[in-house]
Amino acid sequence: MKIIINNEEMDITLEKESTLGEIFTSLQEWLSQGGLYPLSLELDDETADIVDQSGWSGRGLESIGEFHLRAGNLNQLRQQQLMVILDYINLLIQTLNSLQNGGDSGMFTKAFSEYTHVRSALPSVLRLEEESFVNDFKRLENAKAAVESAPGDEAALNEFHNRLKDLRIILLDRLQELNKPGKELNTAITLLKNIVPGLEEAGVALQTGREREAYGLMFRISETAAKFIRIMNILSIDEPEIRHDEVHRDLQKLSEIIGEMNQAISAEDTVMLADLLEYDLQELLESLIDAAQGVHAEA
Repeated sequence: MKIIINNEEMDITLEKESTLGEIFTSLQEWLSQGGLYPLSLELDDETADIVDQSGWSGRGLESIGEFHLRAGNLNQLRQQQLMVILDYINLLIQTLNSLQNGGDSGMFTKAFSEYTHVRSALPSVLRLEEESFVNDFKRLENAKAAVESAPGDEAALNEFHNRLKDLRIILLDRLQELNKPGKELNTAITLLKNIVPGLEEAGVALQTGREREAYGLMFRISETAAKFIRIMNILSIDEPEIRHDEVHRDLQKLSEIIGEMNQAISAEDTVMLADLLEYDLQELLESLIDAAQGVHAEA
């Protein structure tokens, strides 16, 4: 049996592996040492599911001639995961459109039945904790529950449709960050430069009883900073200067502050927000912007 990784035949000495599943596990462990992940697998000319391996993992090595594995880095893995989910969301929207225009409900019902499986993958793919996902996508979750409780209700279907379109926009945005990180980084830097003065404005708004205005300003800061963090993490795989201890530490600190900021906004906790402003976010953001501007990335 030939073992081929990314179109290159590998000279690998097998140890105790006797099944295709054991070969896959060994290769997965070996690839991880170099920061690579399995993306797809072909057994001879047949595509094998690397998530649900039950259909092939128990087969013996003599059952195939070629074990062809495609591997990639973490960014490529995330890109593939996003594409799979985006394809599903597009299918769900398409079947929902058909249903609302008098089409067969069977196609939507079948697609909708897969939602729970896809939903379970969303937090990790979107790089969110489960709690954050529930908070940020509460309207999507509520709309999905409404469709389940009243399958034929037009208002429920419309709301679910709108929330799915919102999710599609987010997925496309995350894909753009992976596909064009240099361009997206420049955009994030510009946004941050324009929004940093909002830190002082938010503080003034809190001190003068204009809490709603402060929440809005802090939310925009939070969203922009989160985008900046995601892109810097994407670029860090290929840009060693981003992995520098000081930059990494500042990114981690910013991520923690943004997480706390989101909690404070959700809870409308003005005391916590005021405390967070005292972390001197402006200095931290300006330091990270300077570091980001030194990163060479193709737009």
